[in-house]
Amino acid sequence: MSTEGHNADQALEDYVKKIEILNQEAVDIRNDIKDVKLAAKESGIDIPTMMSMVKLRAMDKETREKKEELRDRYLTSLGLL
Repeated sequence: MSTEGHNADQALEDYVKKIEILNQEAVDIRNDIKDVKLAAKESGIDIPTMMSMVKLRAMDKETREKKEELRDRYLTSLGLL
């Protein structure tokens, strides 16, 4: 096997190992999120509402305001506001 082929094989193995590590870290993070949600639920917090707050906080102000305006228009159209 040429040195070039060996280097490519090693690079492939390195990438695969890194992805495997990242996949495990993602599983660990998802489990941590589940634990936080469970603790919040046990303290009386409504999880769907809390998660909608998480989504809103992740948005920039302009996007959030546009979504809230649209939601309010829909609620008004449906006679819910």
